[in-house]
Amino acid sequence: MSLWRKLTDWLGVSSTPAAPSAPASSDDTSRGQPEASVDTREASVDTRGASRGQPDASRVSTDAPDGTNPPEQVPLPGEPGPHRTSRRPRWPELLDDVREHPLGGIASARLPEGATIQGIPCAKGSFVAFHRNGRLSSATLARATDLDGEPLVAGTTLGLDEEGVLSTWTVTLTSDREVLIRSASGTTLDLPLVLPAGSRAVFEHRQLRTLGLGAAIEIDGVTFPAQVELVFGDSGALSHARSSEDLRVHGIPFAAHEDVVFLYGRLREGWLAADHEIDGIPCQRGEIVRFSESGRLARAFLSRDHTVRGVTCREGTRVYLDDEGRLLEGTLAEDATLEGIPVEGGSAVLLDGGRPILITPQHDCELDGRALLAGAPVELREGRPRAFSVARAETFAGLTAPRGSSVVLDEAGAPLLVVMTNGDDAGTPRPGTWSFFFGEDGSIRRRLPTDTSSRLDRVQLREAAEIDGVPAIERMPIELHEDGSLKSVVLARDHRVGGVLAKRGTRVHLHAGGALAHVTLAEDTVIGGIPCRAGVRLGSVMNDLEHRYEEYVGLHANGTVAFATLARALELDGVPLTAHKTIAQREDGSLLVGTLARDHTLPSGLVARAGTLFGRFADGTPSAITLAARAELGGVVHEAGAALTFREPGLLEAAHARVPLTVEPLAPQA
Repeated sequence: MSLWRKLTDWLGVSSTPAAPSAPASSDDTSRGQPEASVDTREASVDTRGASRGQPDASRVSTDAPDGTNPPEQVPLPGEPGPHRTSRRPRWPELLDDVREHPLGGIASARLPEGATIQGIPCAKGSFVAFHRNGRLSSATLARATDLDGEPLVAGTTLGLDEEGVLSTWTVTLTSDREVLIRSASGTTLDLPLVLPAGSRAVFEHRQLRTLGLGAAIEIDGVTFPAQVELVFGDSGALSHARSSEDLRVHGIPFAAHEDVVFLYGRLREGWLAADHEIDGIPCQRGEIVRFSESGRLARAFLSRDHTVRGVTCREGTRVYLDDEGRLLEGTLAEDATLEGIPVEGGSAVLLDGGRPILITPQHDCELDGRALLAGAPVELREGRPRAFSVARAETFAGLTAPRGSSVVLDEAGAPLLVVMTNGDDAGTPRPGTWSFFFGEDGSIRRRLPTDTSSRLDRVQLREAAEIDGVPAIERMPIELHEDGSLKSVVLARDHRVGGVLAKRGTRVHLHAGGALAHVTLAEDTVIGGIPCRAGVRLGSVMNDLEHRYEEYVGLHANGTVAFATLARALELDGVPLTAHKTIAQREDGSLLVGTLARDHTLPSGLVARAGTLFGRFADGTPSAITLAARAELGGVVHEAGAALTFREPGLLEAAHARVPLTVEPLAPQA
């Protein structure tokens, strides 16, 4: 991937065209439903995948408006950002309901009559969409057409990239068609599959992505009846199946209207339509069952009490199993003694290799010379307690920890962390809750006033304190590296960290060696001459889940700004940059990429357009530029609005010119 591609992806600016009507098929990953409790054993399972195929009518254009009438800002329902429409006619009469990109150029329109647009015969009453360079991006064919060697029938919905190359198409098959998919045991497109006539298929880059079956087919020994919808992942393997009726896969009944998920063609998970026994485990209907890569049952809810390798688990509770069929997680159906520890029925237990690793004692008890407190979780390693709460006062390196104190020990049994309330530190009373971290030599490395939730990698202060010389604010989480050094903290007061004078409330992130990695600013701050905007809370949707995060300022190892959002307009290296847009710099502080505040004339005479991304090589020549005026390069004339990218200084890699809008009445067929 080119440096410019990486930068544009990182800055959130698409460097590739949108493709219409592609399926949300995921990257061959699972679409599991959210669960009530968080389970750290489960692999991160993709839900629905990124939506990859809606016409990108809302993209911000870098093109000037086509015409002189100032457009009115009109929001387009259901799409982000403002779109523009004209009070007076500015577009061909063959187009209706025209929408424009915010910075000009057509975004979408409806065709009251059939029309030929940029050589594509488009159907009457259909909607068409355009890329920001003016190229048609999606349309519905009015008649059979051959595009890029692909024969397409009338009614096909197609998508084109910014170069006009066919990228996606949706069609109802008028005859059987053979394609290649990836089998469950394959690594390439190795399995011929005949798509029955009447099926509705979506292709992306000539690869099958979704299929609404017009008749039954068989894939890897599984029969899918008519009307089932199948989704195929990026690898070409089966990814999801959904049916309006219960569906049997490998003899297992899965519920109608719910996804049965496959991972590279192998059954991954689904909702049971009825109680069913799988690998000897009685599984409850209406819950997800999940399978490992080997095909064994990995997760289910029990339809009745059941004993797994000597541990009896309760009906209606969730169990996890390893590839040997041994219990990883379960809820006890009755009181039991595990590793010599009495455990109450109804308690959750975690196991590894058949041995408990996390259990909760029913009564105070003793194991390996340690007094374990009833009701407090005990973490075990090879049958020895490693994290637990003490049932009686114990002394660690001169520290007297009263009953109820939490202790974490290393492999040799030496203390790593003790969290206690109202304890004694070498004869000094310690009222309140304190967390004591120990060094490798067994001495106390740091004492922190915290709440009781401290871990080796994370604590929360109950009052402000200094950690490794950094003032930390109260009631905010502090993160620590594996070696115990400070990783992340919110400042209790203005403080200089790694050459940056950061304001109170700024969260600083440090490398393990103590060097500053990045900062989430509480206030606008000038760093190395760059006015950096305070961290703004942003939102994004990934895999159908909404994520919230704060933007931050990235720093090079030498302390210079790597990237930041500008708090105000700035001229850097003679380039006028607009406020509230992200810039990137090299380690020497020279501009790498930014958004222009106004038209900018380069020493070469090229004029870059205001509002567009402008990239520079180390010698100051452009790596990416959108032309504000016509220019000639190497004997080739590029019109205003052309987006040019360079492979290296002076060597043009690509030129994306604005495509003229040509709309003509659809000629009658001979």
